[in-house]
Amino acid sequence: MAFSTCINVYVGRGNVTEIVPYSDVTEGELLDMSGAAKVEVCVGGAESDSDLLPTAIWWATDGDGVWTIYAKLGLVPAIVAGQQDLRVTVYDGDYTSGLVLTHDTQLYVIGPC
Repeated sequence: MAFSTCINVYVGRGNVTEIVPYSDVTEGELLDMSGAAKVEVCVGGAESDSDLLPTAIWWATDGDGVWTIYAKLGLVPAIVAGQQDLRVTVYDGDYTSGLVLTHDTQLYVIGPC
């Protein structure tokens, strides 16, 4: 799944980025995350996951079957300022090695003032 947006992220800040995951973006099939065990984010070379940062990376449904991944990307340890790529991976029973949702979401990471 690829996005064509650029998202501003602020180092050390808890601004929330919302990602609606698709299992097949070309067919518009939303990913059912009811069995999800973990979500991993990678910003440039900085990685973290919902096990390590449960208050910064989580997911929920709106009740109509639309799942959203929430991530406070500025809180990912070792994140550095500049233009970075975002990669999101979901782990569950069907994807024990992980399902990568995006390779080319662009982030503009803004350092602390």
